[in-house]
Amino acid sequence: MSQAVSVASGILCLTIQSPQALFEEPTNCYLVAWDEGVLVIDPPSDDETHIAAILSAAQTLGRSITHIVITHAHPDHIGGMLPLHSETGAPIAGHPRLAHLINAIPPTAFVALHEGDTLGAWRVLEVPGHAREHIALWHEPERIGIVGDVVHGQGTVVINPPGGDLQAYMRTLQRLREMSPRLLLAGHGPPITAPVAALDALIAHREAREQAVLQALTPIPQPIHALVPKVYADVSPERWPVAARSLLAHLLKLEAEGRVLRTDEGWLRPGVSSE
Repeated sequence: MSQAVSVASGILCLTIQSPQALFEEPTNCYLVAWDEGVLVIDPPSDDETHIAAILSAAQTLGRSITHIVITHAHPDHIGGMLPLHSETGAPIAGHPRLAHLINAIPPTAFVALHEGDTLGAWRVLEVPGHAREHIALWHEPERIGIVGDVVHGQGTVVINPPGGDLQAYMRTLQRLREMSPRLLLAGHGPPITAPVAALDALIAHREAREQAVLQALTPIPQPIHALVPKVYADVSPERWPVAARSLLAHLLKLEAEGRVLRTDEGWLRPGVSSE
């Protein structure tokens, strides 16, 4: 675990390893000073030393923790929310779906956050795609977004159906791009200091991958396991199981758009040569 680092005025970041992390990637936990105290965003671990580090970082900001904000329900973003709630009494806040996805949250401890709600100068954005219940916090005066797993500081984001939806994700990326952010603080990796260029690159990457999917499809049905090596030739084979989930997300998007068909034998693209 790293020491708390200042990533913007009034914002500290603790990088904490979660035992639930995909590829053992540590999660960024943010502490944000606001009018009434401190927001803790995505505490990832219930380890006592990690909880103590969060409490210590809040003391550095000189304020009490008022809310524990969860961007989405994936295990590497929620591990510390219940012990932190027990320590501070601060409510757990997130998308209304969060309380249904995580039964352990006491109903009296939950605050639902909707699109347009505010916590001081921070506005709630609903940003589905990586997860249906995903939210972000947006600071318009400074054009800073705390965006969970909408983007990563390094690499790309896994879209894993059914919770992940590539159609929604592409809309979310475009929405953030149109907001012209100055800084994006992601759930994993370093701060994104050139976010418009990063969002453009992510959109282009997904569009290029979609073209690779279309090129791999023929009028003859193919199962996903046969398509993965063709579409993800640039990905190491040990990551193909995760790539298969991303491929399914692409196929479901194309199916919803009427561009591919699904059969019992696999996926096909009508009207193109099978050669």
